[in-house]
Amino acid sequence: MYIQLWLIAVLLVLAVLFYKFHTGIEYIENNVRSMKKSLFSCEPFDPSDYQDLYDAFNAMEANYVRLKQRYSADKKKVYEIARDWHKYVESLLKLKNASQHLSVGSSDYTGENFQEDTKEPYIIEAEILKKFESLLDKS
Repeated sequence: MYIQLWLIAVLLVLAVLFYKFHTGIEYIENNVRSMKKSLFSCEPFDPSDYQDLYDAFNAMEANYVRLKQRYSADKKKVYEIARDWHKYVESLLKLKNASQHLSVGSSDYTGENFQEDTKEPYIIEAEILKKFESLLDKS
């Protein structure tokens, strides 16, 4: 009986640690780093075509670091900012992928598909940009 309870307790602790690891700020930032590699890799395409995405990423990365530092005393706020930063980079990656699909020019990927695929990422990008700007203006 005690061995079963001990085993359940150990599994519960491991599950909590696993959950914290996969939802912590470090995990989010590592995920963003890997998305950054995908965002900046342009082997078959001309890198200058994506200069706007690079500029947007670099500007928001600086804003993310500023906000993270300003709100360092409020762990919940820092976590919220990190999640928003992750969503922002994810939306940039979706915009880049849609742009690449359109530039390849496959017959089944049209301008309508492009508009549909980029509608949500554009909105996410704009809303997180507004949120970061308002947080920077507050402090």
